[in-house]
Amino acid sequence: MRRIVSLISAVFVLFGIAATPARADDVATCRQFIGDDALAACTRLITSKKLRGADLVNAYTWRGITHVRFKGDWDKAIADFSEAIKLDPKNTTAYAGRAASYLRKGNLDRGLTDLNEGRRLDPKHIGLHNVFGLYYTLKGEYDRALVELNEAIRLNPQYQLAYKSRGETYEQKGELNKALADFRTALSYDQAQKGIGGREAAEGIRRVEQKIAAIGASDWASCFNWPLADEKIGACTRLISGGKLRGDDLAQAYFRRGLNYASVRDDFDHALADLNDAVRLDPKHAFALAVRGAVFVRKANFDRALADLNEALRLDATHPTVHANFGLYHNARGDYDRALLALNEALRLNPKNGFAYRSRGVTFEGKGELNAALADFRTALSLDPEKKLAAGREAAEGIRRVEQKIAAGGAAKVAVATPAPAPTVAIPSLVPLGRRVALVIGNADYKHAAKLANPSNDAGDIAQALRKLGFDVVEGRDLDKRGMEDKIREFGSKLAHADLALFFYAGHGMQVGGKNYLVPIDAKLERPGDLSLDTIDVSQVLAQMEAEPRVNLVFLDACRDNPLARSFSRSLGTRSSSVGQGLASIQSAVGTMIAYATQPDNVALDGEGRNSPFTKALLKHIATPSLEISALMKRVRADVFAATRQKQLPWDHSSLIGDVVLAK
Repeated sequence: MRRIVSLISAVFVLFGIAATPARADDVATCRQFIGDDALAACTRLITSKKLRGADLVNAYTWRGITHVRFKGDWDKAIADFSEAIKLDPKNTTAYAGRAASYLRKGNLDRGLTDLNEGRRLDPKHIGLHNVFGLYYTLKGEYDRALVELNEAIRLNPQYQLAYKSRGETYEQKGELNKALADFRTALSYDQAQKGIGGREAAEGIRRVEQKIAAIGASDWASCFNWPLADEKIGACTRLISGGKLRGDDLAQAYFRRGLNYASVRDDFDHALADLNDAVRLDPKHAFALAVRGAVFVRKANFDRALADLNEALRLDATHPTVHANFGLYHNARGDYDRALLALNEALRLNPKNGFAYRSRGVTFEGKGELNAALADFRTALSLDPEKKLAAGREAAEGIRRVEQKIAAGGAAKVAVATPAPAPTVAIPSLVPLGRRVALVIGNADYKHAAKLANPSNDAGDIAQALRKLGFDVVEGRDLDKRGMEDKIREFGSKLAHADLALFFYAGHGMQVGGKNYLVPIDAKLERPGDLSLDTIDVSQVLAQMEAEPRVNLVFLDACRDNPLARSFSRSLGTRSSSVGQGLASIQSAVGTMIAYATQPDNVALDGEGRNSPFTKALLKHIATPSLEISALMKRVRADVFAATRQKQLPWDHSSLIGDVVLAK
């Protein structure tokens, strides 16, 4: 202890700091990480000589972060992070911060040493992903940098510094559009540029805009921006022939030129050549694949068209053009019912898609529903009244054609001068106000592990909330293996003809070999063979829910620190690595959303009140009228992230293909 005090005293001398009494709000101010007030608060905490243990470690760590994010003072940051590490050699955040500071000073070897030690201590640490991204960018290994930075942003979609770092990586790769987008996102979190992230993002924007100006700012703006127009073909051509575009920017230029060739000039041969180059440069470009699929339809190459459209749908099932061009394909094949489904979905995703209205007009015409066809053609023409695009030209031709059919049939001709109002896109709610069934389980009173504080309350409160929303709820609390199986069986018997099935579980869970298991209260897990005997495989519940088409919602508040998982891991010996932390990500069937209390492979907090942070946030928003489920989860995510001081970020995997609203 005397050595620690002497080290602290040495730091006081180094920085010329005199002991100062701490204030009541210094902890909250210190951990804000931005501003002179934060630095002063951290310093008062440290010099008060009243902090011990983790509190002192935190004060040094937070001040180090402030030196990084606010001042850009790498030497003082290194000194603070070093003190934090001396007091707590397992402080991963301090290793990440010190690594970033060494990298900023150009000492890549020292930075890598700290990064490797931090990753050994905590492979899932979000900050480490960001700093590894910085390291690989400085080394010129941009693809490895993007892997790290993409993971940091996946784990925390509001991670400003990761956006700024990724912008720098894209800039180094020469992909200026992506760089500019990331710099602008980073700046949006600090528009006043109080922190280094905001300042460097603003500088990145200026730098990239200068590079774009050198290439040709007017051509850049014309080629890459909407709307489609003939003159954009020349702008894209000049950019491509200039030889200065790289990576994604070059792929986008080919795509934009190909799109204009197809949509403006009906030049499908030139369009196909450009789209081939775009897909060659970016095989995951869903938009380019969807447009190329449409070009193949126009050229009557239906096998190639279907292959492209299926791949585009796999890559981005929510892109309106993918669905619109599936409608084009089905129309060409005479399958008007399937075309109508695809085009309705395209218009739900983008109600101003003139190409989709034009195609749906063709669908209704093919089905003999001429008034509906006429309304859609007129809507398409209203979106392109000057007929600059194929959609407008073909809509005008459709109006003439359908009016002739109406006249030939003896019906009154509808005046063209007064466009009919656009019809409402008739898409039935994916979750009608029909049968809703829920299974709610909360396990807390474990016989062979410490009792959990919240799951019984969580399950009871969720069950009550769901009943108020019209759910038929199967509820169970503190269930052994047999009890859980009985409740799952009861739940399964109620699922027939249900429109929506919901499963909520709170309690211990674990992942083994990439699969998730829920832990009954009587589980021992002493031997490898106990896994199937003592636990419930989540896939058993999903199999019941996904046995027939419906909407399925799964909420797993089961990512808590699990002593039974640790004991089971020890029993596996050399196979212990198959037991992961938290829960594994599950790939769900179409129509299913699975929500986790925290990111896959991470551990959630129990919370200090009646409910866990995740369930508390879910209860807060679940009965909000007309709130779509994805928006609901965004609110839950934000509340939990704030309540846990950025330690826990709920996650979800969704394959829902329509809107789901729990409370009307």
